[in-house]
Amino acid sequence: MQSDSAAEAGTAVPIILDRGEAAMVAVIHLRRTPYLGMRFEHGGTAWEVTHAGNHARGWVAEPLPRREAALFSKPSARSGGRGDGRPRGACSRA
Repeated sequence: MQSDSAAEAGTAVPIILDRGEAAMVAVIHLRRTPYLGMRFEHGGTAWEVTHAGNHARGWVAEPLPRREAALFSKPSARSGGRGDGRPRGACSRA
């Protein structure tokens, strides 16, 4: 039986990272079991699971196109937002 803290920590899953002309297997620590369409980041690249694991082959992920990867990544600190709805440079005293 798995403890609650172990379940929250996630699991290590071997995933085939397929770039087309080359592929490698990496053990990725995920919070849950992979599923088709799942996105994650590894080695500075955004990946998406494209093939489910089976008895002959494991989970396969392919890199996201740069445009989709930019949408997937976290917003930068210089995105212009302050978090309180005011634009950059706005004075808090009105």
